[in-house]
This record gives sequence, C-alpha cells and structure tokens, in this order.
Amino acid sequence: WSVSPRFEINDRTVVYARVAKGYRPGGPNFIPPNPPAGYPSEFSADTLISYEVGLRAETPERTFSLDASVYYLDWSDILILGLVDTPAGPVGVNTNGQDASSVGVELTAIARPIAGLTMTLNFAYNDAKLLDDTVPSGGGTNLTGGYDGDQLPYAPKLNTSLAADYEWSIGDDAAAWVGGNVQIVSEQPGGFNAAYRAAFGGPIILPGYMNVDLRAGVRFGGVTVSAYARNLTNELALISAGA
Repeated sequence: WSVSPRFEINDRTVVYARVAKGYRPGGPNFIPPNPPAGYPSEFSADTLISYEVGLRAETPERTFSLDASVYYLDWSDILILGLVDTPAGPVGVNTNGQDASSVGVELTAIARPIAGLTMTLNFAYNDAKLLDDTVPSGGGTNLTGGYDGDQLPYAPKLNTSLAADYEWSIGDDAAAWVGGNVQIVSEQPGGFNAAYRAAFGGPIILPGYMNVDLRAGVRFGGVTVSAYARNLTNELALISAGA
C-alpha cells in the first residue's frame, strides 16, 4: 500500500509526503554437501515501510531548481547476501537479518546562471545499518557474521556528484559544447562474511573513490560528433568484494 499527499504552494513549488509498505518474496537456497548446522536452506520475505518528505521548486525563469527529500526506511527480516563456510568452500546464500533501518537525505540542484551553462549537483547521504545481529529470528548461529550497528553491505554513506555543461552557437544550425563531472563515493562495506570478520576483526571495507569525466562535441544540423574521457585520473573504484 502507499499514501502520497502533496501540497502545491504555488505553480512552481510543491511539498509532498509519502508512506508506503512493500516486500520481497522469499525462496530456497542452494544446499551444498554436508552443510554446517543452521545452514539456511531457505529465506523468508522481508518487509519495508518507507517514510519520505520532500520539496520540489524552481524559479519563474527556471534559472534554479531544487528537488530535496528526507526519508526513513524501517526493515523487518531484511534480506541480505552472505557467505557461509562449508566443507565444499564458501557458499553464497540469501538469508534474513532481523531489523534494519536507513535514514537519508537526497538533493538535486540545477542552476542555469547564464545562457548555455547548466550546473547540476546531486547529493545523497544514507545511514543504513543493522539493528540486530544477523541470526535466525528463532535463534541460532550467526553464520553470516553481521552485527547490530553494522553498515549495510554496498551502501556508502556519501554519494555526491557535480556536473557542468556549456553549449554555444558556432554558426547557423550548429553548436558546440564542453562539460565534465566529478563523483565522490565514500567507503562502504562488502558482503557479510563471518570467517573474514573472525580473522580480521571487522567486515570487508571497500575504499571510497573519486571519478572525473570530461566531454565535448559539435552538432551540425542532424550530425553530432562527440569525444569523451571517462575516469580521467585512472581511479581504481572497487564496487564488489568477497573472501
């Protein structure tokens, strides 16, 4: 179910709220030979209730626009991917934690200070964490090694980017443009792994990174020629890890 009221302050400003509930279905897991005690042969559905309040606004000339929101996500039986050590080696399993939450802020601001120039800021802060150890709801062994207060896997707290593009006329029915963007992503944990935690005293951590892209091009009528450079600084961005 979902409830989403909105209030239009004027033609260019809207305040809204949203409360919704949803779920992801459960299912079976692969079972290796001689699984350890408590191995999760299946996983249950998880449920989520989200609460969000936001604002959308722009100036009459559209030189500036803003889309901002704050949210709180309340998870029950959160579905997570973990690794379980078995006699056949580590096996990836879908399993359930108990409770988790996510509190965050998202913002997109677009400015057009002069003709042809567009600047865009995207900012996201997300504090997503477990509220219980990842043990079966009926009790048992913490096979995947997640603990109360752990940051959720692959959920960086900060993800922000700034982009700028400038376009100008170079003749009848012809234009050129240049642009670029910078993205910054904070460190984030990898998947839960009890064996890695026992050996190193904590979860797998993927370092943060910064990515820089540049682009340019020309357009003549219906023909466009463009060039780009992605990851200009050759940054190594780790996005997945296991052990």
